[in-house]
Amino acid sequence: MAQKEEIRLEVVERLTRERVEEHRKRLGMKFNTTGSQRGLNQVAHWDNMSVFVENVGDPNPLWRDEEHARSTRYGTLPAPPAFLLSVWPGAVMHGLPGVQAMFGGAAYEFYKPVLDGDKITVECIFADLVEKSSAFSPLWLIEYYDSLYYNQRGELLAKVRSHMLRWERSEIDGGLKRTDKAKQATLPHHWTEEEIRQIEDEVLAEVDNIRGATPRYWEDVSEGETLPDLVRGPRRLFDAVAEGVAMTRWLCGPVLLAELQRHPGRSMLHPESKAHEDLMVAGFDLIAAQHLGFPHSPDIGLVRQYLGMEAVIDWMGDDGWLKRFSSQLRRPVYISDVIRIKGKVTRKYIDEDGEHCVDIEQSTMNQRGDDVMPGQVTVALSSREKGTWPVSKRVPAKG
Repeated sequence: MAQKEEIRLEVVERLTRERVEEHRKRLGMKFNTTGSQRGLNQVAHWDNMSVFVENVGDPNPLWRDEEHARSTRYGTLPAPPAFLLSVWPGAVMHGLPGVQAMFGGAAYEFYKPVLDGDKITVECIFADLVEKSSAFSPLWLIEYYDSLYYNQRGELLAKVRSHMLRWERSEIDGGLKRTDKAKQATLPHHWTEEEIRQIEDEVLAEVDNIRGATPRYWEDVSEGETLPDLVRGPRRLFDAVAEGVAMTRWLCGPVLLAELQRHPGRSMLHPESKAHEDLMVAGFDLIAAQHLGFPHSPDIGLVRQYLGMEAVIDWMGDDGWLKRFSSQLRRPVYISDVIRIKGKVTRKYIDEDGEHCVDIEQSTMNQRGDDVMPGQVTVALSSREKGTWPVSKRVPAKG
């Protein structure tokens, strides 16, 4: 307990009406997407793409096996749609120093694939600011960001509306006590050895559920059909580190120190390292997490969104196309948690583009019975009767 109290956040500020109105003046601001807050990958290359999917734990050979990828309609190694989050995360922490920030979710529209060798550029603006009041806190904010991703041919790859949640750091503990069962639960969760073996079997079963090269035809899908669950957990400390490496730029030494001095609101003086640490350390450090008011180390949410897409891509196969994906991060996923991503086909139709589509409703359930990430998905599938292939119409013409 003494160690917890020794942590010193460099900046802790109230979220006042005056600060909100001053922050609102930032609306319309364009970000330097190649600057210090850029993602890891400005260029898509088979090496960084395959490392990326290994870091997020995706076993699909479409993103990792060049020989397999060349045999598909892509004709080369593609990146998974959420690879774009490693180019630019969408929502960025800015303004309101000393006020907590957490990724809240996003709505994606995908138009073209990212292929081996593509150079990606991004335009992003601070689009909207919404004030909220709830059981969690009497005043908290949702910041909205609009990002456009382009390849070197000037083709629009994706359009993303992301949102960031902002609230007073002093509100986290009480807010979670009112809204998150994890605050009343014992964490880390006590799993029996038998339960762990069963969960691990479910995690490994994903490989058998990857559709791969076998087309899933639109004609064979029925409304009400359920997708195989995608299971992850118990969440490891190593998962937290690997996911952070996949999605964000991790700095150290004088580079990190200079960055923290420029932005003191994102650092804490830690009692164990005796150094200024980036607040992201809370994702795998219990002392830091509990000092911020969390019952255990929370995830950053970006990889959770990746997993929602992964569950659908496993089901639709190499020839399907993820057109739209949106989700809301309702509660954190903590170290030792297990999540099950469930999907159900709610609608089957031909859309305004003439594509054969299905809508899928997702839920992401933890062991406490909470839906920590509800989502909505639209995919285009191949048609056996019409002979259409949604990937073929989106890849560059050969020659």
